[in-house]
Amino acid sequence: MTRARYRDAISRYLRGDSVSPVPIRRLAARDPERAGRLFATLLGRRGFTWQLDGEALLRAHKPGYFSSPRLPACTPVTAVIAELDHDLEQEHVQDHVQDHGHDAEQRV
Repeated sequence: MTRARYRDAISRYLRGDSVSPVPIRRLAARDPERAGRLFATLLGRRGFTWQLDGEALLRAHKPGYFSSPRLPACTPVTAVIAELDHDLEQEHVQDHVQDHGHDAEQRV
């Protein structure tokens, strides 16, 4: 799957009125720096960081979600998001191994 396809899926989640911000938050929580780079590219906003700008971004694109208290809900995950989540987890493990050597792979 290409990065463009991932960006397109995230863009649709961000701009979709019927999609809550929960899936985006969950993905961004796994790697906030990467999420910041992705949204900086997606939005054409140099200097965007998830840690500083992510919540404002979600509130700007999903005002209806934040206008009233939310009840607990189940969030369905599409195949594209599940695959992206899996790929991010694999990259995280590989980065950890590269940073800490082979023994770290066995502990992860």
